[in-house]
Amino acid sequence: MSALEIKEKIQKRLAEINDETVLEDIYQMVCEDQEPYLLSTEQKARIDLAKKEIKEGKVISNEEATRQAKEWLKK
Repeated sequence: MSALEIKEKIQKRLAEINDETVLEDIYQMVCEDQEPYLLSTEQKARIDLAKKEIKEGKVISNEEATRQAKEWLKK
């Protein structure tokens, strides 16, 4: 996919988004005059929990995750 095609897809999708929080996040990610994207306290906590679970071996394979997602989407 060319850069132009990517830009067109992004512009189309962006025009469909009405959630101000999502739009603010996107703005923060793409505008040079903004500080780097900062994670919320909740996001940082979720990442820390995920790292802990990985260290404890509480992981599943990609295949199992895909299977579970397909099952969940059937509901």
